[in-house]
Amino acid sequence: MISVAIAEKNAWISFRFGGVKVISQIIQGNAPDHASLIPRPTNKINVMAPELCWAVARTKNIALAASGIVRLKWSEEGMDVYATAEEIGEASTTIHVDAMDGPGHVAIDYKYLAEYLKGKDSVLKIGIADKAPVTFEYPGAPLTLMMPMFCEW
Repeated sequence: MISVAIAEKNAWISFRFGGVKVISQIIQGNAPDHASLIPRPTNKINVMAPELCWAVARTKNIALAASGIVRLKWSEEGMDVYATAEEIGEASTTIHVDAMDGPGHVAIDYKYLAEYLKGKDSVLKIGIADKAPVTFEYPGAPLTLMMPMFCEW
């Protein structure tokens, strides 16, 4: 059971459930524009998440032996998913993508990307903007942002 109390003129609200009590006070002023923090991608692609997951998994040993970077480079024909390590070499796979805004590329941390892709089984939308986090949109999941990694192309 939850009990709720609201102060006169909505100055604060209180919730009590079990042994926990939460009091929230309203702060006067304008709310921050959180939408401005979300990047607006200029280059978008659609990819089947299981295909990308498989391709990223193929780069694991090479990516982790080097700097942990997985490179995604796409054109209208497809996407190359690869990692390079100077001492070992390169692992690369080409998969199909729908490149809506032409060619592009981005480098992402292997561990973050592999973890994000787990359990995803349909179309994933990836968005890239200059010097901004990469956006990942998946049905029924919150918008996810990952900072790109800088590397030599």
